Amino acid sequence: MQKNKKYWFRKVSPTLWAPLSWEGWVTIGGLILALFFIYKTNDISSDVALSFSIHGPMIIELVLSIVIFFWVTYGHVKK
Repeated sequence: MQKNKKYWFRKVSPTLWAPLSWEGWVTIGGLILALFFIYKTNDISSDVALSFSIHGPMIIELVLSIVIFFWVTYGHVKK
């Protein structure tokens, strides 16, 4: 990794990253917005049991959003 690369996040623990710059905050905001839109567009309700035929597209969208988040932020975490 380059020495002059700007860090977006600081690794607080193995599962928690804290944003350090505006890029980190924008990335976190984009992920939260994507998760909110997935929630709203799929009409999730608590009275329906988990069924892959109903919830499958939503699960795929959630997994893709999280993978894209990690791909975008790769290399921008100060350990």
